[in-house]
Amino acid sequence: MTTRPQKITFGEMRAGGVRGLLIYCSDYHCSHWTAIQRRPMAG
Repeated sequence: MTTRPQKITFGEMRAGGVRGLLIYCSDYHCSHWTAIQRRPMAG
């Protein structure tokens, strides 16, 4: 039996202290990626 990775939300990652993410395309032929950085909340 194969187990799947545990899913986690952006809110849970933020609460855990994650400040940035690198997201890569799942197609191994592709080299697309994007970066998401946490910005300080206003106010």
